[in-house]
Order: sequence, then structure tokens, then C-alpha cells
Amino acid sequence: MVVFHVPKEKRGKLEASGRWGVHLGIAKDHKAWLLWDLTTQKLTVSRDVKFLESLYYKEWKQQQQKLPSTPLIVEVDEVQRPSRQVEVAVSEEEMSGVTEEEGAAEVEQQQQHESPSRVPHPPERPRRDVRPPMLEMQFKCSKMGEVKYYLGMHVERDVEKGVLRLHQRKYCEGLAEKYGLQDGGKPATPLPSGFTVEPCADEEVVGESDRKLFHSMVGSLNYAANHTRPDIAFSTSRLASVVSRPSHEQLEAAKRLVRYVSATASVGLEYSGVRQRLQRGAADVKSGEMLLSCYTDASFNSVKADGTSIGGYVCLLGGGAVSWRSKKQNEVGLSSCETEYL
Repeated sequence: MVVFHVPKEKRGKLEASGRWGVHLGIAKDHKAWLLWDLTTQKLTVSRDVKFLESLYYKEWKQQQQKLPSTPLIVEVDEVQRPSRQVEVAVSEEEMSGVTEEEGAAEVEQQQQHESPSRVPHPPERPRRDVRPPMLEMQFKCSKMGEVKYYLGMHVERDVEKGVLRLHQRKYCEGLAEKYGLQDGGKPATPLPSGFTVEPCADEEVVGESDRKLFHSMVGSLNYAANHTRPDIAFSTSRLASVVSRPSHEQLEAAKRLVRYVSATASVGLEYSGVRQRLQRGAADVKSGEMLLSCYTDASFNSVKADGTSIGGYVCLLGGGAVSWRSKKQNEVGLSSCETEYL
């Protein structure tokens, strides 16, 4: 007897992940065990098998027959009332002199003034007052006014114009100094035109020290891309796909991206009212209202190594991005239309 694993694709949501089977030998066309599935009564092939050498089919069948089971129909001699349910017994003589309307009115009156017996609620926990005076009594607090700088992110407000601006100027400027890339020009684009990121051959892989440098640069760039720099989301995502085996060309591309981010350190996100350049036919929108716009696109067969495509989206609220992503698709699309649908 054996117990073999059933993949998720071949079983229901509530079915067991393992089934009983009988070992029949080795499959001819597969490098796996040939088994007889006792549940479906069919032949199956599996590699994930646990052998129970001390248990044979006849013994297993006898054990299954001895297992206790509950009959579908059970005869009940006496019906017991629930202990928590309180019922009022009324004799036929009492009910004979009560009309249907009077009985309904009496029941409604009892329901208004009496509540059924229930399990008592546990005592409520004392709620903590989160107002500033109570916080100052329990914690050491200091009033610093409105947030201006938090976790490397600058917060700027223009109350008169109704504009909120977020950027990481100090963090981005420090990347070039961190990796010694102050000199080397200021690129106008994140990556060179026509540059593609593909897996490289073994002889093109950089050394261990350069690999750690590449890994560190991609991680630092990813922090900026996830917070205030959607313009480098695609470039960072593509470089992160080869972080374990980067080539010298890809290492230079990462350095170029660091220089670009440092050169455009003041670039960030700006949120305000509706902008005319984003309306595109929404002329009836009143000034000062927030407009939500979402855009998505995909490039067909972008990754030549496996034929997959790259998709992305960005959602704008008040003229600034609030959600964005660039990711390689898991499935291979057969056309540009199917790629955009995925």
C-alpha cells in the first residue's frame, strides 16, 4: 500500500491532498511510480509517494470495513428539549378563550419587555483615549507641527494653491555619493534607448563584489521607485530580474540609473485639483474637484528569453500618481491584444 500526493489542479478545494493507492510498478513512459488509485479506481502516475511496506491491500480493506460509521437514518425514541431554550406551556383550556389577535398582542408585549436567556457578554475592555492629553500622560510626546520630512521623504504644502508635493531629494542626491558616481554625466533617461535586460551567459557574469554592488544599487533604487519615483519603476523592475546573475553591461546600466536619479532628485509627486491636461473631455468637472484617472499598457514579447511580456499601470488622483506598477507577466500572450488583456 502507498499514499501519494494529489496536486491542487486534480483535487477539489475541500478534498484531501493525499490518497490511498496500490503500487503496481514503474511507469514505462514516465520516470515515476505506476499506482492504482483506490478513490477513483483508475491508474495514475506519481513521483511523490510514501510506501507503507507493512500494510497490504487485504489488511487495509479489512480495516476500512471495521471503521465505525453513522447511519443516515437514526430512530429517536425521545426528543429532548434544549437546555438554553425556555418555552411556556399553555393548556388547551387557556388557549380556547384567547383569540388570534389577543395572542399576537400578548406575545409582542412580552418580547418588548423581556429578553431571552443568553450567555452573558464578557466585560468590555477599557478603551484607551488617544487624544493628545492622554497620550502625553502615557508616552513622551513632542509637538512638531505638520510633517515635513519622514523616512527620507519630503512633504511640501501650498495651502493657497491647494497643492501637496512629495519627493525624496535628499535621499536621491545621496545615492550618487554612496556609490561614488558623482562624476560621469547626467543622463536624460533612466536607461539607454533600445536597451534590453536579458539573462547573460556564464562568461559575462560579474564577480562576487560587483554582484553585491549591483544588488545594493537595485535595492536602493527600488525604495525610491516604490515611493515617489514611478518614472524608474520599469527600469528598476527589469534590473531586479537579473539581480542574481548580472552582466557588466547591466551593471553599467544600474550605475547610469543611479546617476539619472541623482540628477533628477527634485522630481516627485504633486497632488492638486483637476488639471486641464488630464481631463480629456471632462470639461464639466468643476474646478477644485479630484479626478481619478487610470492607465494601463503592455509590451508584447518584451522578454526574448521566455517570450513573456511586460505590463504596467498607473493611477492618478489630483494629477499625481497614487498607485503604479511594472511587472513581467507570468503567462505568454499570443498577440499584443491578448497581452494587454492579461
